[in-house]
Amino acid sequence: MCTASLQTRPDFSSHVGGDGAGDGGRRAVAQTRTVIELAVGQVFAVEAAKLQAASRGRKGVALARQVGMYLAHVGLGCSLTQVGRVFGRDRTTVAHACAVIEDRRDEPGFDLALQCLECVVRHQLEARGVVPIRPSVGAIEAF
Repeated sequence: MCTASLQTRPDFSSHVGGDGAGDGGRRAVAQTRTVIELAVGQVFAVEAAKLQAASRGRKGVALARQVGMYLAHVGLGCSLTQVGRVFGRDRTTVAHACAVIEDRRDEPGFDLALQCLECVVRHQLEARGVVPIRPSVGAIEAF
């Protein structure tokens, strides 16, 4: 079982490799969203387009999107406002999503799935050159 933790955050202002350097972190933001959507979409059998939709969608789609927002906020340490911008939602919606998912973590099966998703997201981001760091408070403004 993967025991990696997402207590550190990706540095959205720099990247490994030359692509996207100097783009203000937009490439890292796009890759982070893509990695989260692909991982969550696979686990919840939801297409990325449905996760990006402006409407809530069905219950399963809404839950998958909430998990994605939770991973970005709690797992990667991005602010509620930052996550809201990336997912096209208000920060209060992100806060609600995080509360819903946190409550569900009491379910052993759901908690294990979330731990696995956290590991997958972490490893995929590292493989794409979005390197996790431990920044000071407020250091992630490019997201």
